Amino acid sequence: MLVNSEGYSERVTPDNGRKETTGVFLAIVVILLLGGFWGSQNQVDVTPPPKHLSLSVIEKAVLVALINAGDEILFMAENGDSLPQIDELIASDLPPFSSQIQDVASYRWQQLKGCYLGIPERAESSAQFMLTFDGGINVYWSSLVTAVEHTLETKNCHPDASWQVFNNA
Repeated sequence: MLVNSEGYSERVTPDNGRKETTGVFLAIVVILLLGGFWGSQNQVDVTPPPKHLSLSVIEKAVLVALINAGDEILFMAENGDSLPQIDELIASDLPPFSSQIQDVASYRWQQLKGCYLGIPERAESSAQFMLTFDGGINVYWSSLVTAVEHTLETKNCHPDASWQVFNNA
């Protein structure tokens, strides 16, 4: 309390932050509400995971082996010859055609004009694979559920819409 010489007194309230607390609280609430609103308006589209991640571990091993085998097959056919026969690939011990992968994932391999087609022989594998060489090494796979009809009739190396391509090959 202040008292001057004339006897006049004025009550002065202490500045202990009681008035600021309400203002600061309201400012924080407004900032959080605005941030929540703008955050919900600026959502990024969800990117689907790459399709090859849906393959089982065994199928991923076959996929990687096919990617690596593509370069080796091109090297074997480098001097203008046609693509090597399945028997030559097995004799060269080239996965996935060799026994290294066949012990884990048994596939029946067929050679078509310009490509190799692998159809699983065991129930734990549900994907079939195609290795083509049109414009580079292309590895395709397809679920047996969606493409079992196409497998039996596939006589060419042109996959239809039921096949997925591995773009990093």
